[in-house]
Amino acid sequence: MKNKLLRSIGISVSSSYVFFAMNFLGQLVLMRLLEPDDFGTFALVMSIAGMIDLFVSFSVPMAYIKERETDTLFKSACVLSSVVGFLPILIAIIAYFPLTYYYDPLIAKYLLLVTLAKPFFALSAIMIASVEKQAEFGKSYLLRGGAVSTSLIIAILLAYLGFHELSLIAREILSAVLLFCIVKLYLKIPFSFEFDKKEVRQLLSYSSKMIVSRGAEVGYFKIPFLLIGSLFGTATLGYFSQAFYLISLVSTALNPITEKVAFVFYSQMEGTKGNFTVINLVILAISLPVSLALFVYPEEIITFIYGEKWVLSSEYVRYLALFGFVLPFFNNLKSYLYSKSLNNVVTFSYVLSLLVSFLLIYLEFILYSYPVSILFGLSVFLITGYIKNKHEIEVKR
Repeated sequence: MKNKLLRSIGISVSSSYVFFAMNFLGQLVLMRLLEPDDFGTFALVMSIAGMIDLFVSFSVPMAYIKERETDTLFKSACVLSSVVGFLPILIAIIAYFPLTYYYDPLIAKYLLLVTLAKPFFALSAIMIASVEKQAEFGKSYLLRGGAVSTSLIIAILLAYLGFHELSLIAREILSAVLLFCIVKLYLKIPFSFEFDKKEVRQLLSYSSKMIVSRGAEVGYFKIPFLLIGSLFGTATLGYFSQAFYLISLVSTALNPITEKVAFVFYSQMEGTKGNFTVINLVILAISLPVSLALFVYPEEIITFIYGEKWVLSSEYVRYLALFGFVLPFFNNLKSYLYSKSLNNVVTFSYVLSLLVSFLLIYLEFILYSYPVSILFGLSVFLITGYIKNKHEIEVKR
């Protein structure tokens, strides 16, 4: 079983990291072409989009992976995903005029454009989940990477032509539309409105339990950005968001392992304890040296990678380095808890972390918001894991 896990990790890593490197280089090009205010505007739009996701974060792909495959399960998941995908558009339309009152009208327009891509993303996620359910991670990352890289190239062209933050909005929309088209053509999956009512209810039941937990997760990563943009302006948010992006690269690079491979193996395979240890060792080997470098040499790294105009991000990078180190371990624990249907623990952890982060930002301690809050969330996971493990030992006795 351990060999199968290592093989899956190897396939997912090797197939995704080529695109990861390409996207990172493309991001650097965009940062040379655009200004901090452009990235701040984009971050503000995506933060508001994240607030919408708080109410519609149905994790249909995760529910589909957990359910036993039948002749109609995939079709049922597609129908449910289609409905879920259109909900953000409806909410964005309702929120359009209130947003024009509080923000620049362009923010409301960009938000509406971004939500138009949600149905494409929802259906693509289910089609990719059908591949990942068979542990074919290489194929899934090849499809996803092709769409994201193509949309990034188009965004760079638009930025070069002077479209500013609109180039970032276009990248977000195109990545979803292109992914849908590529996956549909490659997998040759026919669409059908045929579905099984019982299966839809089962998928919806699990997804409904996940909505609070997923909503709390979205809130933790979006509400602080929204608060920073509202209190300190889009330029400050631009510096902070790109420091956050740099710090999160390790977690993003490890996501194929901590969130994709881990969840599938914890959900469907035996030997969870051994798999958990292997994944944590992989995380430690990658996360520790990168986080140390970012903590010790933030200004030099920011200047070298982003350029002189982004040097104000370096202080954020130094304090976010601890967050970047802890986050992959946090994600691995989260996948384990999700696989055991301990969604309420994940929800409580994110809510606690969000409250701590919100309070620190409101008190103008932006530097400490994420590093301190993630430690509170991780402590909830560790305490829960200890109690659960102790209970299992007592039961066996």
